[in-house]
Amino acid sequence: MTHEYILHIKEEFSTFDWVIEELIEKASFRIEEAFYDNGFIATYLCIKK
Repeated sequence: MTHEYILHIKEEFSTFDWVIEELIEKASFRIEEAFYDNGFIATYLCIKK
């Protein structure tokens, strides 16, 4: 599992939720809902402002 986790971070460009959420807001979207899976993967439902 550790190897897979390191590989994911290295190749998938994962980041913290607060970074992604700020980028979404700065791109003129409003986050309507955020769904978190196991505290690791997030899916956002956004509306263009």
